[in-house]
Order: sequence, then C-alpha cells, then structure tokens
Amino acid sequence: MIQKFINHTLSNLGIPVRTGFLSRDGTHVFSKTWYGMYGAKSNCAPLVIVHGGPGGNSTSLVRTLKALSQDRQIIFYDQYGSGKSNLFNPQQEQNNPYKTEYFVDELRLVLKTLAPQGAHILGHSWGNVPLFEHLVDDGQCVSAVFSSPLLDSQTWMNDSKRLLLNMAMDERVLSRDKEAAIEMLNLNISHDFYMKEERTEKEDKHMARYGPALDAFYQKHCSGKQGALPKVPFLYRLGDFIVPAPDLPAKLGESYLEMWGPTELQCTGTLKEYTATARLSQIAHIPTLLTCGRDDTATPETVRKFATMIGENTKVEIFENSAHWPHVSENEKYRHVLNEFFKQAE
Repeated sequence: MIQKFINHTLSNLGIPVRTGFLSRDGTHVFSKTWYGMYGAKSNCAPLVIVHGGPGGNSTSLVRTLKALSQDRQIIFYDQYGSGKSNLFNPQQEQNNPYKTEYFVDELRLVLKTLAPQGAHILGHSWGNVPLFEHLVDDGQCVSAVFSSPLLDSQTWMNDSKRLLLNMAMDERVLSRDKEAAIEMLNLNISHDFYMKEERTEKEDKHMARYGPALDAFYQKHCSGKQGALPKVPFLYRLGDFIVPAPDLPAKLGESYLEMWGPTELQCTGTLKEYTATARLSQIAHIPTLLTCGRDDTATPETVRKFATMIGENTKVEIFENSAHWPHVSENEKYRHVLNEFFKQAE
C-alpha cells in the first residue's frame, strides 16, 4: 500500500516511478531503448505508448495520458534513433537500420520486459506501423488504439496533397503562397537532394520558395485550430524543413528523412511502399479504436475506411477541434474516450 501511494504521488507530480534502458544485445545497431513508467501495477492492464515520427518522442502523449496512471500503469519509450535511446552509428552497422522490423522487435522487447501479462497498446501516427506489424504477426494485446494512423504511405501522401490543394484553392488560407503550394503538388525531388549538407544559392532559393506554404499546411493539419503543435525536430525549417531544434542532437532528424522523407507530401524513404490495407481484417478479433482530428493528415475519411477494413466492431472517434494532435488540443476528451474504451475492452 505504501509503495502504491508513493507511485501515485510521484505520478501526480509528473515524475516517472521508474526509468531505465532495455538492452537487446551487444551487436544490435540500436542496443539500448530508454523507457519510463507512471503509476503502480493494478488489476487494470497497463498502457504501452508507441510514439510517432519517425524520430519523434512520447513527450506530448505522456503529458496527456499520465493522468490515466491513477487506474493503470503507463509505459512509454523512445524509439531507436530518437530521444534518449541509442542513435544510429554507421560504424556499427553497414546496412540501413531504419526499417520497420527494427521497431517491431523493439516494441516486442518493451512488451515482453515491461508488460508480460498483456497490455493495451496505443500507436500515434507512424507508431501505428510497428503496432500493426506486431499484431498481425500473432501479436497479442488487450486492445489497440490507432491514433491518427499511418497505415498506407501512398494514401497518406495523396491525402496530404489533397489537403494542400484545398488550402491553395482557399484565398483566405493561402492567397500569397497559392502558386508555390500548387507547384509543390507536382514536386518529385530526389531523396539525395534533400540529404545534401550544402546547396547552391539557386537550390536554396528553390527550396525556400515553398517554406511559407508548407508552414501553413503544418499549422492547419498538424497543429490544428489550437495551434498547440510541439516543436518536433522534423517539422521546422524554411528550406529543407528537417533541422532539429537547437537543444537536440542533429541525428534526431535523420530517422524522419531516412524512413519517410523531406515533408509529409513526399515519402522517399524506407516506408515508401508500406501498406497494411490488405491485411487489416487479420486483427478483427482485437478490440480496436481508431481516432483522428477533423483536420488531420490522417483524414476522417481514410480512418473510417481503415475501420471498415478491420471489421464492423471497430470503433472510430473523430475529434472535431483538432488536427494531427488531438491528445494535445483536446486532451481531456482524449483521455475520457480512451479510458472508457479501455474499461470496455477489459
């Protein structure tokens, strides 16, 4: 009882009750995963959080969801190559480490070590890729929450371009940058171009032309009406848009570039051909909730299609005053929806 009281007190103060590193093995390119936990073990299944990115972290999700630790343990971790976990060292590994299977193995390590009796699992954005791949390969969980899910890369790009085109057609939103926004829809610049450390003056001007239009797109469809988007490293720069914040290691932007690409509009990385759509029905037996914001890059139309593909018992929740971060802009409702869903699943 005393330990439970201490754990709840620490959680209320915003202090994890436990942090540490999980080691896979000494030869693995990413040998250590940093994790944290809120709350004490209880009769309720814990919640494991799989953050977005690639290359993001759990900070905003944990800030909202740690309040649920009054009933259940909240387990979060920084994925390979981001946050406090190991960053990629090319001297350790000749092959490209930014592949889905690395992150699926990492999620399974977290579940096996920290939640061996089962857990609810929540993925946000890209975090739904390792979540789904875990589940579809006979993985188990008490329930699954696909929050603003990436489950098909081509659909994500098509939706993002359609959203940008809609903005370009609205003079109130993108009057000055309308021409640049429309040009962006037809861009197919190589991955190597975006990865260049130095560009010519002409190339810099070419890239900077699209900055204001892209910033407006991120403001509307990532941060949303509340303007509450945290400054994550892969979303901020006029130019190539992929420079980490000054207080973060430079490598943190690399995961996004290597796995996704330069912007939400164009996937040039290892996720370029990713799709789960033909296999979604294979998780129909798992209690599943899909969520997104009304102005999300994971659009309500696409999320509802995914839910139909999974099965008729899949639940959907659209947050009307949010874009890609409803856990930030509508945090109280987000907590309530999840809490009710978890109780029903148990």
